Order: sequence, then structure tokens, then C-alpha cells
Amino acid sequence: MNRRWLSVWVLMAGLLLAAGPAAATAVANFDDGNSATEVDGYPGVAGGGWANAWVQPTEGGATWSAGPTVASATPLQTGGGNYLTATMDSAAATNQATVSRSFANTEGIDASLPHVVSFQFRVDDLTDFTSSEDRFFMFDRPSARAGTDATCSWIILGNGATRSDTNWNANEWTFFDGDKLGGGFYVNRYVNSGIALSAGTTYDFTVAVHPSAKEWDVTVSDGTNSFTALNLGFRINATQAGAALNFGGRASDGADFRSFSLDRVSVALPDTIRAEFDDGSGTSTPDQFTGTAGKGWLSLWTGVGGTASIQTAAPLEDAGDPYLQAIRTASGPRTLRRQYGDYGLVDPGAMHYISWKWRFDGDVTDLTVFDDRIHFFGNASELGSTTSANSWIIGWIAADRAGNDIHEGEWYFFDGTSSGDFVGANMANTGMGLLADTVYDFRVLVNPALGTYDAWISDGTNLFYAAGLGFRNGTPGVYDWVHFGTNANSSGDDTTFSLDSVRITAWTPEPGTLSLLLIGGAGSLLRRRRRR
Repeated sequence: MNRRWLSVWVLMAGLLLAAGPAAATAVANFDDGNSATEVDGYPGVAGGGWANAWVQPTEGGATWSAGPTVASATPLQTGGGNYLTATMDSAAATNQATVSRSFANTEGIDASLPHVVSFQFRVDDLTDFTSSEDRFFMFDRPSARAGTDATCSWIILGNGATRSDTNWNANEWTFFDGDKLGGGFYVNRYVNSGIALSAGTTYDFTVAVHPSAKEWDVTVSDGTNSFTALNLGFRINATQAGAALNFGGRASDGADFRSFSLDRVSVALPDTIRAEFDDGSGTSTPDQFTGTAGKGWLSLWTGVGGTASIQTAAPLEDAGDPYLQAIRTASGPRTLRRQYGDYGLVDPGAMHYISWKWRFDGDVTDLTVFDDRIHFFGNASELGSTTSANSWIIGWIAADRAGNDIHEGEWYFFDGTSSGDFVGANMANTGMGLLADTVYDFRVLVNPALGTYDAWISDGTNLFYAAGLGFRNGTPGVYDWVHFGTNANSSGDDTTFSLDSVRITAWTPEPGTLSLLLIGGAGSLLRRRRRR
């Protein structure tokens, strides 16, 4: 058997046995119950990425009438499990209290570097939740505190009523978009999610923190609806998050109480660099086109060549989702390219995935000769087309040329194991043709140390995969410019394409997900092996 065309079952076994690098993570699932000697208990002890045990600061005479304690009767997650539950009793107006824990700047987790905080939160009672001083909140600051202040980085709120000096909505989750200067709390700097605050609902929150930019992104989901806000500002004027996570509530008078539950708290390094184009056109954020450096990108998008713009009319994913369209009708090579770098768990010098969605919007009948091509590739610098200096290459060529013997009209993965010669013998033939108006999913797993890569292509019906392909240049190393382009033989040839969901992801495979992907494509891959 040719080593490149492995049985899907062998591939699956290898991937299931492979182990990626361990993500630096602090986790609180409360699996150890009520314990002062186990890390994952309450209050717990320092360890596992946590700097200390849980603490429960109060202010204004507030007391804990129930808990904080670990329970299991009404779990936040499907399938059961322990969680933390607590009820704060108010003794007077504007009492507040939180449960808080600090993560340690050790074990790879550093509050001055990008990190992701996630947790589940449930409001267990909304009785007397009618004032703008009635709140549930989650926030980060340098140490534990019963409520927010000017040293917070990110702040999430649910409020019982509106205020004339703010723009927050009542009874829904809202996010503070700070001025990065320690500015006031009661200002019109809130982003409302439209996700209703209701008792008994488990909410999943994910906060991506970008300390060097003094910014944060957040997603909240109630299990049915979700909302994401990007590029929110810190409240504090600092390029470091506080590292103390606080979860709690506030009451407007002495008869109130605030009851809530908490589970699945984690702090981890980010594992993905993204270009989703959700921020539209511009040069102020990394997710715009042409964008700016940041969040793992070392450059903006360059090398447009033609007309490229953000569109929403024919999305590659969900309805209305922005994507980038590059209109090409000139002859010659053109690429869109961008450089990426170290970001959390992503290291261009270590194994990593590159994935993207792509669609051909041009005229396939215009492409008839060898110089009509489509190509995606990695390189150590930006280029207009493929060369022998490239690392990985995925491509399509309209027709053969004497001396090349390529797989005309079908997608290929270049394999430089034997040589870098641009000939069919060095191209893994996918057996899949170019279809206009079809969204393709591509993925490569790059191994810089070995100078090899694995590659996937799917057209939504068929899947093809090849492993152990050699870099075209034959040289292990870092090739951190990713390119998406075409070449047209003649002026007027329409090679317009659309691009979305470009992601650079650290190699931390999820065996279950990968198994399902391979099982789903098994029949397709095996059929293509028999057909050749």
C-alpha cells in the first residue's frame, strides 16, 4: 500500500492514539465537593493553576444565608455533577458579595498574555430584582472584591432596571465597554446582549482576554440563543488582567437576597487565531479587511490584486455572515496573504492546523490551460504565486502541460517527499474537481519540525485526506505566511473567489470530533481509492 493512501480506519487509530500538547488550564468543576484540602473542592486549596482557595468577600453588611456550598441536586450541565450554589442576604441598601478565586501566573497561564475564561452561571431567584442597584455580576480585577471598581478589566452584568445615566437594558446580560482609562461605571458604555436574564436558566459565558490591547471579547448563550461582542475595552488602564475572577450579586435594600449557582470555571490559553471578517471593512481591528496586526496576526491582509471587499449576500456559513470576496478578471498570479505568529497555544514552530472555507465564484469554463490555477500555500515570506520555496501546497490546475503530467482539473496536495519538481508524481490526486458556487472546507496539519503536513478537502459531500506529505522545499522550519490565490492565463478570465473562517489552531486534537469527521468521510475516501 502506498503510504500516502492509508485506510481511513488506520488513520483514525493513529489520530486517536496521538497526543497533542497539554493546554495550560485552571479548572474548577467542584468535583471534590466541600473540601478544604482538595484543589477542586470548595473552598479548595492552591494548585492546578489556581493561586489560592476560593474566598467570599462581602460588603455593606451582606451575609451568606445559604452556602457557598457544593451541591448536586439541580446541576447546571446535562448529565449531572457537582456545582457551587450560594445565597447572599442583604442587611441594608446596596449590599454586595462574591465568590472569588485567583489564577496563578504559573504553569503557562499569565494574566499579561491572551487567555480565555469560561464558566456556567445560573440565577436561581429573581425575587425583588427591580432596581438598577439589583445586579448579578462577574468580573476580573487584581484581587477578590465584593463588587466592581475602577481596577476591573472585564465586567459582565445583569441589572434589575435601567438608569438614566447608562445605556444598559434591564433584565438582560450586558457587557461593560470601558475606555481603558479607569473611567466611570455609570456611563453609556454598555453593550446589551438581548439575552434575557431569567431564573433557572444556565448561561454559558466565554471571555477572550487580550491584555496588550486592553480589550476583551465575550460570548453568552442560554442554550438556544447566543450573542457575541468583540473588541470591548478594559475599564482599567493596564495591559494586564487582574487574575482574580469574581462571581456574585448586589441588592438594593435590606429585604433582598441574591441566589446563584456556578460551575465549569476554567482559565486557558487561547488555541486559535481567527479571520472571520465579522468586523467588516477597515484597518482598526484584526478581524477586518484589510485589518491590522493583533490577536495572533503579525500583519494585515496584503497582496489584494483585483478588487476585494466584505460581502454578506451569499455567505459561506450562516445567513448574513460576512465573508471576503476577491474579484479577479486580470491575467497573471494574485494572492491574498497574511502572517501569523505566537498566540497562546499557537506556535508557528510547533504542530498546528490551518483551516478555511473557500468558494469559487468565477467562471470555470474560462479556465482551460496549464496557467489557469488555484493555489493555497505556506511560505516564509509573502509571494504572488507558488514557487519551490513553499512548504505545503493545495492546488488545482485546469489542464496538463508537456513535462508536468499533472492531475488536470482535480484538486491536489503537493508532496515534496521525493523532490520539489512541479509534476504529477509529486501531487496527491484528490479525485475531486472544481465546482463553482460550492463551499469547500480545507484543512492542513503542519509539522514544521519534520517538514511534513497532512491535508483535508471536503465539498460537503465527499472528503479526501492524505497524511505525511512533504514540504515542497524539502526543508523543515517555520513558514508563517498563509496564501490564498489564483493564476489566470488570459485577461478576462474570471477567477473570483470568496473566503471565510480562516483559523490557525494549536494541535490539540479532540479524538471524538476527529473520529466522527473521518467516519463520515470513510466511504468517500475508500471509494476514491478504488476508482484510481
